[in-house]
Amino acid sequence: MAKYEILDPELNYRGKSYSLWLTDWFNYFISIEPDKHIFGPVVFLKSVPDPKKLIESNRRTDTDGNESIIDSSEQYYPRRYENNPNVKVGGDKLQIFTDQVIFWPLITGYEVAVKPWQEWGALQEYTGVIMDNGDDPPETSQITIDGNPILLPKNSDMSNFRIQTPVFTAVVPEIEYGRSLRDFLEDDVPPGHYPAVVEGYCLLLRFNDPGTYILHSLTKAGRELRGSYTAEILCEVQVNQGPRKAPSRGIPTNVRSARNESAIARILSEKIQAGELTAPQANNIMKITGSKPIFKNEK
Repeated sequence: MAKYEILDPELNYRGKSYSLWLTDWFNYFISIEPDKHIFGPVVFLKSVPDPKKLIESNRRTDTDGNESIIDSSEQYYPRRYENNPNVKVGGDKLQIFTDQVIFWPLITGYEVAVKPWQEWGALQEYTGVIMDNGDDPPETSQITIDGNPILLPKNSDMSNFRIQTPVFTAVVPEIEYGRSLRDFLEDDVPPGHYPAVVEGYCLLLRFNDPGTYILHSLTKAGRELRGSYTAEILCEVQVNQGPRKAPSRGIPTNVRSARNESAIARILSEKIQAGELTAPQANNIMKITGSKPIFKNEK
């Protein structure tokens, strides 16, 4: 068996298509401190550094030596593409288990309908143009694991991995400045719930063998008014053997909730009084639920 595999974009994983995982990725992207969210069946990567690192990149020192941070939520702040790579190696490396899959966004475009006149066609057109004028598709040589180009599923090529979401709800959190990447989006998106569309190239990556791997991707989109746009991810991944947690066995079968047991007995008693059940039938039901039979046949 190969050390890793790229999941087929034509198939679902955990009941979700690539498209639905892409919607989850965007809400992860703008969530509060996104890099802390690594406990689900799918772990998301991103090409943008953590919010705290972006704050440091916006730190300015004036001629008197006073430091300040430019708040990108200010009305006249000229937002720009930083194009900084997201580097997670050494102490920042990603640690997962063999039952977790990595969602690897290579290049994405999004549009959030914060204005009432924006509708499905406008959202789709904007993201489509971004993809059409960039690496469409990127070469496998731009996407490597341990320095080697990725191996795609049989009968697939990179064009199969261009994914578009349906219109979905983007949940933009209301939180102080600098804890969500919503503060560093190219366009101002206030807190709230908005229709959104995302389109891009992405991979679902599953590791079959424990070990340490180096993931790297470098892609670009078309030049925008505020500059060129590149997306670069350099991530060291430590894959540990085993599931994320031991299987949950729930409540032991010999332990009953007194409240539930009492409620079931009361309902069964009412059924007996109404003639819907006999005492033996009710006792059999009690046995099935793990409770002691309590009903007696009337003489």
